[in-house]
Amino acid sequence: MQVPRGYIGTNHETIGSDVMAVLATLRAPEEVLGATLYARVKDMKPDAWYPVSTLLDLLEHLARRVGVASVTKMGRQLSLDSHKA
Repeated sequence: MQVPRGYIGTNHETIGSDVMAVLATLRAPEEVLGATLYARVKDMKPDAWYPVSTLLDLLEHLARRVGVASVTKMGRQLSLDSHKA
């Protein structure tokens, strides 16, 4: 996993709904993510907290596998989900 130059943070977390947005943006998440990554996210709870490395790993995988456009789509889904009433 790449980290920004000078990154020192530890124990950073992300909410499960952000990670679940990956699944919402993909038509065949298990096929695109592969069995290992899919197994890591499929049962996550939207209101629980998880290591941010999970989200970063998925972003990197998506960028390599299906391109930057899919990562952008996921970002839009994250925004929509986080602003729902």
